[in-house]
Amino acid sequence: MSKPTRDELLLHFGAEVAATRRRLNTIDKQWARTAQTPAELEEARCAVMLSMAMLRRLKEIKDILEVSHG
Repeated sequence: MSKPTRDELLLHFGAEVAATRRRLNTIDKQWARTAQTPAELEEARCAVMLSMAMLRRLKEIKDILEVSHG
């Protein structure tokens, strides 16, 4: 079995970022819907903010990899 090329790895990483975004969006929405107290709503809000920060960082890494590859 051959090693994947950089192009294949970049495509795979991009697909994983997109899949992670979809999963986190679903979880965030479910979490917010199930919040029943102000503390739980704040917890959901913090989870959404953390998810957004992680996704921004993943996108930055993907962009860096694409530029360094190009």
